[in-house]
Amino acid sequence: MPETCAKLLPIGYDCNARPISLQPVIPPTRAMIAKYADWIDQKYPQNYLIQKPVTGSVLLSFYCLLFSIIYRPFDLSAKGEMSFEATMSLYTLAMIPPHILLIYTLKRTKLFSDQAQWSIRKELLAILLILTGLGIFVFGFGFIVEGPLNRLNFATLIDSCKIVFLTCAILYGILTLINLRYLDRCPRPLAVIPVRKQSGFNPG
Repeated sequence: MPETCAKLLPIGYDCNARPISLQPVIPPTRAMIAKYADWIDQKYPQNYLIQKPVTGSVLLSFYCLLFSIIYRPFDLSAKGEMSFEATMSLYTLAMIPPHILLIYTLKRTKLFSDQAQWSIRKELLAILLILTGLGIFVFGFGFIVEGPLNRLNFATLIDSCKIVFLTCAILYGILTLINLRYLDRCPRPLAVIPVRKQSGFNPG
């Protein structure tokens, strides 16, 4: 009898006519990608340096000056007749106007204009664009401070961007991480996975 029943019933049913639960199996890679995409697009408070361009630019400049004087990263040294402190002061003060300009320019674009729709993705992308712009500015400003000799090359441009990224990213990163405490308060969209019903034969 069990063998005859098994032949008559379609796949997915046992001999007692009880449907076997067939749950869709989501590949681990797809599940991880979906979870990451959901996380990075959550609403997120805007970084203080971006939210307050003028105050944030002054704060960033002061931080970079202190960091450079205390730690002297990347073997930075004085240029020309100026002392090291004067050289760093000149660079960090000169960063204020372009930093303000870069933020206001980003906020005028469609992608970054709505602060209410700010997300982790927009935060990281904005920081990347701002620091890249600052790195290019420092490269160009070096022609005024240090002169054009041996500066017009790709390696010097990369060095300027590297110094800006590894210095400014610390303060940007700290202020971004501080806002993690607000992440759980932001509503998360529910991901609904449709389950297709299995058709089968129900005897009796």
